[in-house]
Amino acid sequence: MNSDSNDSMDAQILSQEQWAIELLARETHTAIAAVQEVFLMEYKRLGENAHIKSYLPLLACNSVRGILVSATMPGKRAKRYGPDVGLCSVSTTLPRTASIGQSLPGPSSAAR
Repeated sequence: MNSDSNDSMDAQILSQEQWAIELLARETHTAIAAVQEVFLMEYKRLGENAHIKSYLPLLACNSVRGILVSATMPGKRAKRYGPDVGLCSVSTTLPRTASIGQSLPGPSSAAR
């Protein structure tokens, strides 16, 4: 692939996962540009050997969260479970037009 093709693919990934990137930036108090850079590196690293590409956003999001929490809060580990758990995991099920302020479907409504 040439550089233009890679830039186009990077832009597409960032566009599709922008809400998750913004969420990670807020959670970790990190600049969006820094989160985007780490997200792309992790997405590509994980994608090299991925058999099921649809899980890449989830895996990249969780990996990036761990990296950023470790970098911004030494001695802390990323919370495995908490109020925001699963937000990155819905990126493959939400329509790409979902905005940051839009309410996300919760497990409680499906369980009732």
